Amino acid sequence: MATLNSDGQFTSVNNAMCELTGYSQKEMTDSFTLGQVIPKKDVKMMREIVTQFTESGSNEVYRGEHPILHKDGGERWGLFKHHLDL
Repeated sequence: MATLNSDGQFTSVNNAMCELTGYSQKEMTDSFTLGQVIPKKDVKMMREIVTQFTESGSNEVYRGEHPILHKDGGERWGLFKHHLDL
């Protein structure tokens, strides 16, 4: 699990997220953005969907499976759930 700020930067990550990515909590929370651990096309798609939800006033939660880019160059898959804390 991870939390991000409105700029897409990680503010906290748990051990499972660190294992999926191969990066330490410090590495991820010091400077990482979502676009560094999932493909940019997936980030763009998620942002577009969440923006549509927000603009329509929907309180729907985005859920989707996306590849996670590991530090060793490999890919793992993870389930993403996105909601806004207002």
